[in-house]
Amino acid sequence: MVFTERKTGKYLKSGKEKVDKKYYHRQCYELYLKDQEFKEKEAYELSQLYEYLCKLHNLEALDGRMMERIQDLRNGTIKVGTKKVKKYKSGVPYTAMLETYQHIESKLENIRVYKTDLQTEWNVFTYFFGTMVNSLVEVQNTLKNVQHQKKIHKERVSNNKDLHQTNDIKVKSKLNKKKDELDISNYL
Repeated sequence: MVFTERKTGKYLKSGKEKVDKKYYHRQCYELYLKDQEFKEKEAYELSQLYEYLCKLHNLEALDGRMMERIQDLRNGTIKVGTKKVKKYKSGVPYTAMLETYQHIESKLENIRVYKTDLQTEWNVFTYFFGTMVNSLVEVQNTLKNVQHQKKIHKERVSNNKDLHQTNDIKVKSKLNKKKDELDISNYL
């Protein structure tokens, strides 16, 4: 049995701080740690995306509707009427959204300059978000191809190093002459 402690911020009558303890089986605890690690990673990726979008839209904080759109894309849900329906595919990771936004940033700035009918920040956000969703597959394929090409390049470079190392040819000296069986000079 393994347990975790979490301070509650409340105090007991004795003056000690109240602590919540949760007990886990060893296998369950390993799953719990993996889950905690995944949640921390997701929170970090979301915070990076959030900061980037605030900077992109020149806002101090994103609206609740904006965050709802981002969460829906992440979870793979769509809104039908008043209900959210889970699609058959999985959602898009926050890192993929961030990479796509960064990749199409110049396109988004051109949209901001030339598209004058986007009057409110909500309209700008939805237009940019739709552009990002439409470019998502294209950008991910491009990034995947670039990574694949880098991998191939590294393999070729490492193979060339191996070839250069193995191509060092040493000239054998001709000291090893054929010996004649009838030659008795070694015995003299």
